[in-house]
Amino acid sequence: MTLMIRLVFLIVVMAGITARSAHAAELCNIPTPAGPGCEVGIRTANFLPVQKQMSQVTCWAASFSNLLLYSNVHLPEPVIVAQVAGQPRLADPMILNAMLNRSYVDATGKSFQVSARATDNFFNTVRQINNADIYAALKADIPIFYSDDHHSMVVLQVLFVPSPAGPAPVDVVAADPDPNAPSIRHLAPNEIQGMYAAIVSVQ
Repeated sequence: MTLMIRLVFLIVVMAGITARSAHAAELCNIPTPAGPGCEVGIRTANFLPVQKQMSQVTCWAASFSNLLLYSNVHLPEPVIVAQVAGQPRLADPMILNAMLNRSYVDATGKSFQVSARATDNFFNTVRQINNADIYAALKADIPIFYSDDHHSMVVLQVLFVPSPAGPAPVDVVAADPDPNAPSIRHLAPNEIQGMYAAIVSVQ
């Protein structure tokens, strides 16, 4: 199996999928043009407010900060940028891998460790998760760090339908740190082209 959120395998692009939006965990037998699907994820209200990125190139750090806040860990975007990249810059998979697998000190002075299982479709630096893993994580209320080919967000809910290769995404709801975008929104079909995704653990 290839990755995950390309959303991995094959993308089933659907017209007419509407958002059922704020429920959590797993809801099945949702009608789609490809047959009944299951939506998994966390309640969008539980992820608000979404912090917006402080520069045009640091969506990756803002998204990571938002993901940590969901675990009640306060690590501001500028601290992440300084510790991981030194200065605001575009992130590549090596930077993302480093950011998601290291120790930090939060705003209260408490140290914590972050680790991640990830799949990188940019450079193939790592290939550890697929859509089935993402399905299981979202069902367990674990948001997903996610990047398409130019922007990082946090995936909160996905509507999957069965496919020969495993669950295939047809609708994705994400927390977007772009100041010009809604905080919680449905991704366009061209954005459901997962280039990097990670299931993150905080200890």
